Order: sequence, then C-alpha cells, then structure tokens
Amino acid sequence: MPEDEILAMKSGIDLDALVARQVMEFVVYSVCGEPRCSPHDNKTGITMDVCLPVLRYSKDISPAWQVVEKMRGNVSPDNREGNILFGNFCGALIEILNIDNDWDTSAYNGVWSIMKCLMPEAICKAALIAVDVK
Repeated sequence: MPEDEILAMKSGIDLDALVARQVMEFVVYSVCGEPRCSPHDNKTGITMDVCLPVLRYSKDISPAWQVVEKMRGNVSPDNREGNILFGNFCGALIEILNIDNDWDTSAYNGVWSIMKCLMPEAICKAALIAVDVK
C-alpha cells in the first residue's frame, strides 16, 4: 500500500484490521460483519483455533504499544533485517509526528494531551510504512 494512502487513513477499525494483518501477522476475517483475528505463526504456518476481536490499535495506547513491541521484537546485533525494520519504524514515527531536533521542551506539557490522542494512530501508520518498506 502506498505511503500516502497509509497516511490518509483515519484511525478506526479499517486501520486496526490492517495493522492486525500486516504488522501483528494475525489472520483477519469477518464474523457477522465484525473483524476478528486469529494468531498465526509464520515460521510453522499454524493458525491458532481462536476467534479474537481486532484490538483498537489506532485508538488506544495499550494495544498500540503491542505494535511497538512487535516492531522491536527482532532487534538484536545478529538480526540485520529486524534492526532495519525497527529503524524504518522509528524514522517513520518521527516523520509522522513531525519531530525535529529543535523540539521545544517547554511546550512538552502543553502538547502531551494531544500527543496521547495522536500517538496510537501514528504508531500504527509508522509500523505499516516500515513493514511495507522491507
């Protein structure tokens, strides 16, 4: 999916389902019109026989943090691909949040409540961009 399409997505169930499939590597399907997912192991090709609701990755920081942990999971001195993937994720997140080296720390408290709302969506989009890049 092109980066501009990812960036144009609104937070919500479509973005959440895409993250579940592309980043978290779940098998995503619909049950009575509601997206559901099952954990899938890419190494063994086994999908667990459970039906879970798709988490609100783009709206809630708790599930969004699971995305961060997934992106960080393969970082090690021996895993070049995992390190590049996490670097791409961090770079995309910085770009989405428009953070630069001249960040005014005095403004930090004033924007923190806004950042808490934007962060889950930004994490999701950065992860999708990073996964697409690799």
